[in-house]
Order: sequence, then structure tokens, then C-alpha cells
Amino acid sequence: MTKVPTRQARLAHAAKHAELWNAGRKDEWVASWRTIIPAGVRMFDPVGTEEKTGFEAATTHGWDLFQQLLRITMLTLTARWVSNDP
Repeated sequence: MTKVPTRQARLAHAAKHAELWNAGRKDEWVASWRTIIPAGVRMFDPVGTEEKTGFEAATTHGWDLFQQLLRITMLTLTARWVSNDP
């Protein structure tokens, strides 16, 4: 089993994900994914279809299909716990 990437690594990837995608910088976008997906990937995308395996299926395949059609806007949300307990 692969080790889960650190929160810091995931945040670093997320911080540049949309910018790289929208600028058409495929090599850098794929390299950024590699920092948080160092091993094999298995996914059903879209849900209900045949299983896809491998890093390229999770990254470059999606880029090639959608990058020219889609733009990404990244939102950052902050959660705050509020308690009504005295």
C-alpha cells in the first residue's frame, strides 16, 4: 500500500493545480500530480465505467480529453467549529 501524501504536499499541489491547467502547462501539471501520486492509480472515471489503471490514465488522459474545453477555478474554504455549549 502506498503512503498517503502529507497535507503540505497536497496543499502545494492544489495551490498550483488550476493555474497550470488553465495556462496549458501540461508537463508541469503532470509533474505536480507525480508529487502526490508516486505509485499506481486505480479509478472509475466516470463512475460506473470500466476500471482505469496507471498514472497516465489518471492524469495525461484527462488532460488530453478536457484541457482545451475546461477552465478550473480553485476555491479555498476555511471551516470553523462553533459550539453552543456553555
